[in-house]
Amino acid sequence: MTVIKFITKNSSYFTLHIGYKDRYIEETVNTKFLGLQIDKHLNWKNHNEQMIPKLRGACYAMTSVVCISNINTFKSVYCACFHSVIKYGIILWGNSSKRGEMFTLQKKIIRIVAGAQHRTSYRSLFKQLETSPFLIQCIRFINKHNCQ
Repeated sequence: MTVIKFITKNSSYFTLHIGYKDRYIEETVNTKFLGLQIDKHLNWKNHNEQMIPKLRGACYAMTSVVCISNINTFKSVYCACFHSVIKYGIILWGNSSKRGEMFTLQKKIIRIVAGAQHRTSYRSLFKQLETSPFLIQCIRFINKHNCQ
């Protein structure tokens, strides 16, 4: 069993000693909780480092099947391999420092799905494919639930 102690970057560090009858709980600096990587500073760096390769893999999968699939198959693969990964826990990690790189990957995969050129505007492609950028999904969630 492990325990994680959340601290600020400026706080002084001290070790926790939690135990009973010579059995101690080990302290860790990061852990996986409900599929989200959380570290002691709650900065989502580890989570993003695990997500980006998954998203790049989804882009590669889409480019691999581009010549043998139709738009409906692309939409299904997009939802299964990319959209589900990026949407899970977005309200927590959506404001992280790597959101720009993830948004770039999302635009790239949308262009692949739509068969568009590299410089094509992504806004019309999102409408065409009936999906939305993941940061817009964060804003919609906040507005829907009246989060302050």
